Amino acid sequence: MGLIDDHEGPKLVDLEKYKLGKAVVRKKELFLRIDGTSIYLTRDIGGAVERYEKYKFDKMIYVISSQQDLHVAQFFKVLELMEFPWAKDRVHVNYGLVLGMSTRKGTVIFLNQIIKEATTVMHEQMQKNEEKYNAVEGPEMTSEELGITGIKIQDMAAKRISNYTFNWDRMLFFEGDTGPYLQYAHLRLASISRKNPHLLPLPPPSEINIDSL
Repeated sequence: MGLIDDHEGPKLVDLEKYKLGKAVVRKKELFLRIDGTSIYLTRDIGGAVERYEKYKFDKMIYVISSQQDLHVAQFFKVLELMEFPWAKDRVHVNYGLVLGMSTRKGTVIFLNQIIKEATTVMHEQMQKNEEKYNAVEGPEMTSEELGITGIKIQDMAAKRISNYTFNWDRMLFFEGDTGPYLQYAHLRLASISRKNPHLLPLPPPSEINIDSL
């Protein structure tokens, strides 16, 4: 289709007018003979064609980190220039990375290990107050719930497309926008509702007499 420009060996698609630079679709022959591999862009193009032929999708969603925004934009533009009618039906959902998600020993680990570590940390925190700890039913389960909440709230507090640093200290805070504080606030509300069942469910705001407050 006349899209490829030979540039001293590598084959490129010039996307400068779309502010997407030059997309390499084939390496220089020298490098091809050395490694014999295709590259991401050509594999993605072939994969998209194959998926459409197999599934006839209404929409194809690519969940790829924001580090690859340029690559995905080049990939989408090349398919568009190749005039595939379904090229408009692809969507890129990008996301940031979690930095520093490791154990306290510094080893990079999987999420289930992070949950296990968070549970241990919360359990240790709970045991610092022996009286309150002894009053908790199922402290292991409670510490796991607190640990998972700490991880969730820290993750959901960040914008999806932004990188953020996983912070063990912040996860332990019982103040501010943290998991433990959210659990604590819920606990207080649950306690109020248990002690005042006659007040619940609350009437609509328009029916509440605020003069007596």
